[in-house]
Amino acid sequence: MLSSLRQHAMTGHQPHVAIIGGSYAGVSAVQNMLGLLQGRGIRPSPIPQRVPELLPDIKPRITILDRRDGFFHTMGSPLALTSRTYAEKAWQAYRDLPSFTNGGVNVVHGEATNVNMKDKIITYDSQGTECGDARQEMPYDYLIVTTGLGRTWPIAPVHSKKYEYLGHVERYSQELNKTKGPIIVVGGGAVGVEMAAEIAVACPSKKVILVHSRLELLSSEPLSSEYKQKVQKLLSTNVEVHLGGRVARQETISSDADKPTERLTLLTGEVLDAGKVIWCGTKPAPNTQFLPADCLNGEGYVKVKSDLSFASDAPNSGDHFAAGDIAAWDGMKSVGGALLMGQCAAINIIGQLGMATQQGKGGHFVPAELPPFPLMMALAVGGEAASVDMSGSVDSGRHIQEMFFGNDLALTKTRELLGLSGEE
Repeated sequence: MLSSLRQHAMTGHQPHVAIIGGSYAGVSAVQNMLGLLQGRGIRPSPIPQRVPELLPDIKPRITILDRRDGFFHTMGSPLALTSRTYAEKAWQAYRDLPSFTNGGVNVVHGEATNVNMKDKIITYDSQGTECGDARQEMPYDYLIVTTGLGRTWPIAPVHSKKYEYLGHVERYSQELNKTKGPIIVVGGGAVGVEMAAEIAVACPSKKVILVHSRLELLSSEPLSSEYKQKVQKLLSTNVEVHLGGRVARQETISSDADKPTERLTLLTGEVLDAGKVIWCGTKPAPNTQFLPADCLNGEGYVKVKSDLSFASDAPNSGDHFAAGDIAAWDGMKSVGGALLMGQCAAINIIGQLGMATQQGKGGHFVPAELPPFPLMMALAVGGEAASVDMSGSVDSGRHIQEMFFGNDLALTKTRELLGLSGEE
């Protein structure tokens, strides 16, 4: 890749960096690339990284290909379901991000269907009004894939446009408030716990029940029983928790809005009637179906090296990077991890471009690398939170809530980390 870019540089070719997906890792990659290209450096990071010695003498074009028309704070989804005001803030249209506008970032509204790594061409279905729903192609020099996991509604938006999402949120919030009978959340992972806790706080007159098939919450996470029990204690303040009962059957029992409408029968024989059932128990799959199969592991995650380039024998693997939840990386998946990954990919692409376009300047580039992420977690549970650090120490309370989440499920903190909250 370096030799071809050097040839392009001699003819004035402007390199093109494409990012598929605009969530935490994707926006982090863009913001860090812009910071390097504009002389501000990288975003603040808990893992120090060296800035490339040589920057490209021809600044690359940067394009985000995303099915949404804006950045959505997925962590805040449980709160957004119960607050139209919060939902408005949680979805930021790309056209309203000054750094994107000032940095000349091109945003294409569409969904990738194929990546040809040999010829470096993305095929995608355009969702823009100008092109209609036609199939398009996008050539690139470097690619970062940050498409995340395939979460379903209401865990995450399935909408591509902000106004569609806000309309659905408003209707869903009204349904929660009008429903008769308990609101049952099925699934006691991190998403289910936060969903049940936020609904219980937002709808204090409603009975909220969480049903989990295993004998302790967060059962799929490699964390201590002490931490899981602490989370259960916090949750049980406002939520009725049923453990060890897998749902065997769901059926509609009434169409009368003044009565419970759904019935869950557990394998234990217990029967629970509900006005609303929210499923949070299905393990989401990575959105990688458009990538070559030999770049993926058995579960569909992208195999990566420590610099986040594809660990594959496919052509041009070193020019392709994966960041965020789709990357097969050891440790806990988290928003913070996604931000670090986006930064790592950005540094490596800008560093390689600098070396390619400024041949003979004597610079040296040491690729950024990530260590395995430690087993750490902070979980918001209503008005409090529980955390476990890398030493295994468990803590909880309102001070943990404020430290990690503030009063808005980390929306303000995340914007600040990404540089989306105002002027640089």
